Amino acid sequence: MLPVFGELVLNPEWSRGAGDGQLAGTDDQELQGVMAAAEPLECDWASANGGSGVGLSTDVASVSPEVSVTIEARLRAVGANCYGELAGLRCVMSGSNDGDIWGESHFLRDSLWLATKYVNFAPANYTENVVANLWGSQ
Repeated sequence: MLPVFGELVLNPEWSRGAGDGQLAGTDDQELQGVMAAAEPLECDWASANGGSGVGLSTDVASVSPEVSVTIEARLRAVGANCYGELAGLRCVMSGSNDGDIWGESHFLRDSLWLATKYVNFAPANYTENVVANLWGSQ
């Protein structure tokens, strides 16, 4: 899968501690608050030289079953399409603004929440590969 990422690097120096929501697994401020409280593992694929308008961010966090219900409700409220997949719940949304293609993919299973936001870069089967690495092949 790594060749797909081209010149993007994992967690470039400039991205550390950004804290402005630009590099987060969701654009939704309410969900950003839930994720921040969960103290996630953050994985940002971006240009080594700063923001380029291309990249993706994935946050992985442990959440309680009650918080999972809250996350699902919020995702549905903001228009995400949610469905069962890979023994969990997947919620996706996408769109375009000013020529940029963006999207989010959220996955909830066994008290883990994967939240991925992408801009102009959506590798095929990315979420499925993360799920396989965390839970093993299905």
